[in-house]
Amino acid sequence: MSHAHPTAAERAEQDSYQQLVVRCRHAIYSIRTGLELIKARRQTVSLTPEVVGMMDRESRNLTECMEFLIRQARPNRDSDERPAS
Repeated sequence: MSHAHPTAAERAEQDSYQQLVVRCRHAIYSIRTGLELIKARRQTVSLTPEVVGMMDRESRNLTECMEFLIRQARPNRDSDERPAS
């Protein structure tokens, strides 16, 4: 499988996707760490189930966003059809 050298624009696009992926991963880690602390201290911290549920949903949303970004960041030589942003 031959691999063409990416253009400067393609490299910049890849770099920006990678930065978004890193930020998403950090956010997911932070939310999940916070959730574990919240669950461990549920008896001593006054938190409603709605707050815990919101953090859990946000973690899943970030996971989906990260997975989408990873798919977009992968070179796709078969098609140049990317949704306009």
